[in-house]
Amino acid sequence: MTNNPMIRCACLTGIALSLTACHGAQTSRPEVCSDPAAAQAAFVSHVFADNASGIGRDAARVFIELPGGADPGPGFLARIRDVPVALAPASQAQVDETAILRDPVSGGRALLIRIRQFSMTGPASAEIQGGYEEASLSASDAIYELRCERDVWTVTRRGPLKIS
Repeated sequence: MTNNPMIRCACLTGIALSLTACHGAQTSRPEVCSDPAAAQAAFVSHVFADNASGIGRDAARVFIELPGGADPGPGFLARIRDVPVALAPASQAQVDETAILRDPVSGGRALLIRIRQFSMTGPASAEIQGGYEEASLSASDAIYELRCERDVWTVTRRGPLKIS
């Protein structure tokens, strides 16, 4: 480093600003951690990756139902990037004569992920009652706690209400 105090000060100021910018980029942004759709999308991803259905991750399609039986819009479906199968609103699902959920496009077995109730429980926390359904005798309903840290929603399962 130079002996010139002006240049040394400028260099140290630049280093301090760089460290501040890096640190600031790792803190939670309120808009992500207070976004109900981001929490719900994280829930869908979690249930897809960790469910006890017979079809599991091999579903031909995943159907999604939001609170009140509402269909998600295309913007919500586009947020879910870590589910490697086609996503569709729950209203497009079909049930065959043996009570198994099917993808109407391929005829393959499908999975429905349902959010029955959702509430923000704090500035970066939420609770969801929901689960999956594959068939009349392959379904779950549980209460999940979600927390957001560093722009990422994570799910903690608090306990099943029912599973069949």
